[in-house]
Amino acid sequence: MSTPRLSSVSAYTFTVTARNSTGSSVASAASNALIPWPIPAWANVLTLIHFDGTDGQTTITDQKGRAFTSHGGAHIGTAEKKWGSAALENTGASQWFDAPYAAVFNCGANDVTVECWVFGAAVPASALAVCGFSSAGGGTMPWYFEIDSSGKAQIGGYDGAAYQVAQGTTVLSPGIWSHIA
Repeated sequence: MSTPRLSSVSAYTFTVTARNSTGSSVASAASNALIPWPIPAWANVLTLIHFDGTDGQTTITDQKGRAFTSHGGAHIGTAEKKWGSAALENTGASQWFDAPYAAVFNCGANDVTVECWVFGAAVPASALAVCGFSSAGGGTMPWYFEIDSSGKAQIGGYDGAAYQVAQGTTVLSPGIWSHIA
């Protein structure tokens, strides 16, 4: 018997049933709807990077087919990962992955969401880059996202005259995965 494939244009409703070791089960009281992959707004996603790979790997390809290359010693590490086979391992300042300049990353005045899971063994001594975008020619960074030396997430952007920075209020806890968006 083959498993039917779900359509990405239809919403499906599901309930969760939990069964304990004695076989007793209870279905959830609520149902939730979902639309399977690809996500409905896939055309609006600029990049999606899983950072899966082999230990020490320094090149990756995102889910849109864009190639990213490491700088400053950043690499794929398999020792600590949230999902999949690996994660980005960034152990010091001036380490990052980037892709060649592409106009698609120039968000201008448009809304953008940066989302990721981070794991820090300790509060960094200096800021650790999570991601960013360099202008054509590699000069200024119109926007970037990092964990600063106080252990807080911050996003910054260049307005043509100076960097404007918004900093989170929560210090990320070392030794656990934290979701940032």
